[in-house]
Amino acid sequence: MKPVNGSTTVELSMRQILSLVELIDTYLPPELLQLPYSAEPMQEHLWRIRENLTEDAYYINTYKLDRAYGGPEEGGWWYDFGVGENDEEFYRLSDETASAFFVRLIDAYHKAWAWADDANGKRNSDLGSVLCEGQYWVTIEREPASHFPKERPRYE
Repeated sequence: MKPVNGSTTVELSMRQILSLVELIDTYLPPELLQLPYSAEPMQEHLWRIRENLTEDAYYINTYKLDRAYGGPEEGGWWYDFGVGENDEEFYRLSDETASAFFVRLIDAYHKAWAWADDANGKRNSDLGSVLCEGQYWVTIEREPASHFPKERPRYE
């Protein structure tokens, strides 16, 4: 898996992930893991999902990100948009513990990212380039993938 936005990547086996989940269950109070959504890197997002596994269904959503021309104001401006390409729904099994469900969810998430990294590596996926063919991005959400933004932004 390639680092994203200058972050470092740590490869963990499923056994290591399960051990970390058990440590979190045992030693960390829930309030330490709740972070504001707007400022979190993806790894923190995953820990927050683990802590708040209250729902029985989650989606591993794959988006194709790109930039679109917004208008000529101030020499021209661009905005980011995303198209929901794929959503895979995961249900918690009736006899499955929260830790086991989390491990299964994260395993599928890493597989989706491996596909996205491979696809991004075979194309121009630099969002800052006019030759960009889009960049795939994977996330875990409680709803199926949808296009964003809902409305074209206006220059202000």
